[in-house]
This record gives sequence, C-alpha cells and structure tokens, in this order.
Amino acid sequence: MAHQSDLTEHRTKANIFLRKANKYKTSDEVVSKICAFYAAYHAMRVAILTDPILDKPDEEIQQLVHMPGLRQDSRYATHHSGRHNSGRGIGQNEVVQALYRFEAYAYGRLHRASVDARYLPLTGEIILDATDAYIEAERIVQAALSGQLKWAPKSTH
Repeated sequence: MAHQSDLTEHRTKANIFLRKANKYKTSDEVVSKICAFYAAYHAMRVAILTDPILDKPDEEIQQLVHMPGLRQDSRYATHHSGRHNSGRGIGQNEVVQALYRFEAYAYGRLHRASVDARYLPLTGEIILDATDAYIEAERIVQAALSGQLKWAPKSTH
C-alpha cells in the first residue's frame, strides 16, 4: 500500500496541473495539453496505488484481470508504457487499460495529445484541442480523487 504522503503528493499535483490546464487552455494550448495529461496521470496514480485489486496475490490478479504482466507491484510503475516481457514490465498506460477500461480511452488520448503537443503530431492530426483535453482530464481527476475508480469485473451481460 502507498504511503499517505505519496497519495497526498499525487492528489496535490493532479489538482495543480488541472488548474494550470484550465488557466492556459486559451493562451498556450501546448502547455494546457501537457498539464491536462499530467493532471490525469497523477490522479490515476492515486487510483492505482489505492485499488484493492492490486492487494491480491499475483495469481489471483491474473485470473481476474487477464492482463499479461499485471501484478501487485504494477501499482508502482511510473513509466508510461511497457511490455510484460520487457525488463521493466508494463507501464501505467497498460495498468490503466487493464483496470479502468471506461477511462482508458480518454487517458490514452490525453497521453497522445501531450506527446503531440511537445513533439508535433506525427500524423498531422490534432487528437484533442486544449479545451477538450481539460474536460477529459477534469473528469478523470474527479473520478479518481473521489475514489470512484476501482477495478470491477467485466459484466457478462
């Protein structure tokens, strides 16, 4: 389980980055998109660090979630992406995808928009404008920091 100081730091950073994303969405879209992603990143850190699914034994996590490489210590992955058979394992993007399927698409778009904002879009396509990035980040931050983001099994219906 995470230390309370780590959780407090991630909550604080999520809120600071979200405020900055809002502040700069009309004056500096690049900064706003980067801040929107990092608001979501830190909010997801809180969700991942506190999710009870990752308190279970690795074998049970695998049986329930079916994500290769997902295990208890995946909650400490701070790199964005990885593969289960790489030296450092899966990254936060894959953990989000495995645990929070309803937020994974928006989180992935925020990550891509942040990368594109820094390095110019490789495809020439703008994934999200700054206003939409802020809206997506705000939704993720609210859900994660309120404790609403917890892994749940897929419905069979």
